[in-house]
Amino acid sequence: SAQKAHLSSLIRSERYLTQPAVAAYRNSLVSVLRERSKPDGRIWISNSSDSGETWSAPHALELPNPDSGITVLGIPGDRLLLVYNHAA
Repeated sequence: SAQKAHLSSLIRSERYLTQPAVAAYRNSLVSVLRERSKPDGRIWISNSSDSGETWSAPHALELPNPDSGITVLGIPGDRLLLVYNHAA
C-alpha cells in the first residue's frame, strides 16, 4: 500500500520540498510542492483522500521549476490549473 504522511512531514523531507499549494480535485485533495534552492528542481505532487489528514508519498512531475512560486486551482470539468514559472 502507498505510504502516507502528514503534509508537514513531506515538507521536511530529504528533497527539501516547500510551499504546498492545495486544491480540491474530484473527491480528494491535491498538493503541489516545489524543491527549494534548486535551480534545476521539479514540481512534485501528492494527494490526500482523507480531507488532508494524511498524504501520499510525493512524486516528481516532468515540469521544471527554477526555485519559483507555484499555485494550483481546481477548475470546472474535474481539471486542475497549475501556475508556475518554468524558466529562471
